[in-house]
Amino acid sequence: MPSINDLRSDRAKFINDARAILDKCDAEKRDLNTEEQSQYDKLLADVDAHEARIKREERQLEKEN
Repeated sequence: MPSINDLRSDRAKFINDARAILDKCDAEKRDLNTEEQSQYDKLLADVDAHEARIKREERQLEKEN
């Protein structure tokens, strides 16, 4: 099982990758295409999933200490 720090690192990467998609489209003065929208949605879903796992692990650690 990944550590909390690993989960946080992955979460940060997903956020940065999502930002890169938006920045690219903004620089090109256009909306996201279908593929970019799909990638962006998946990245945000991954962020949400990692946030939930991080919170569960943090709660567990609180109970154990």
